[in-house]
Amino acid sequence: MPEMKCDIILPVCDQYKFTKKCIESIIRNTDTPYRLIIINNGKNPDTKMFLENLSRQRRDPVELHQEKLHTGKNNKNVEFTVVNNDHNIGWVKALNKGIELSTAPYICFQNDDTVVTHGWLRKMINILKLQENFGMINPIWEERPKNLSIDRYNAILERKNKKRFIETDWCRGFSAVFKRAVIEKIGKVDEVYGLAYFDDVDYSVTAIDAGFLALRALDTYVYHHRNVTFFEVLKG
Repeated sequence: MPEMKCDIILPVCDQYKFTKKCIESIIRNTDTPYRLIIINNGKNPDTKMFLENLSRQRRDPVELHQEKLHTGKNNKNVEFTVVNNDHNIGWVKALNKGIELSTAPYICFQNDDTVVTHGWLRKMINILKLQENFGMINPIWEERPKNLSIDRYNAILERKNKKRFIETDWCRGFSAVFKRAVIEKIGKVDEVYGLAYFDDVDYSVTAIDAGFLALRALDTYVYHHRNVTFFEVLKG
C-alpha cells in the first residue's frame, strides 16, 4: 500500500443513499493515495452494514443487499477507517475525531451529500503544493448548466481552467482540503459551534490570521446536494 497523501474525514448520519453515492464517487475518482476516515453518527442499519463491508473489503467490489459498490477499478489507492459513535455527536466533533485519527500531510473535510469528480483531490493538493502559505482549498461547487452532467462539467472546467485558482475569503466545509501545517498551527475545529454551521468560516479565518491563504480551484468541480448532511446532523 502506498503512503497515504491525504486523510478524507467523512462524517455520516443516516443518509444511506447519499453516503453510498458519495463514497462510490470518491473511490472511483480519486487517483492519489488516501485514507477515508468515516465517522458514523447515525443508527441506520444499511449504512452500518455498508461501512462494515468497506472495512473488510478494501479492494474487491462491496455487495450489500445484492447491490454492488460502483467504483470502477480505481480503488487501489484507498484505505478505510470507520468509527461508529453510540450517538450523534454532530459535525464538528466528528471532524475533530477524524483529525485526531489523521496522520497524512493533507486533510480533507467532506460532506456525505457530495459527488466528487475525476482527479478532484489530486488537482487541489497540487495547487496547495505551489506555495508554502497556501493552506486550504475548495473546488467549484456552484450549480452547473442543466444540460451538462457532473462529469462533463468537470471536464469542461478542467480544460478551460487547468491549474488555475483564485484566493478567497474562507473555505466552505463541504469539501475542503487543508495542509497538515494548518492544523498543527491552529488546532482542531472550535466545538463552540455545536452540531454544525459557521465552524468553517471560523476555522478559515483563524487559519488566515495565522498566515495561510484560502483558495478555490477553478479546474475542479464537486457536486453538493446542499444541507442534506446538516438536516440529519441537527436532529442530534
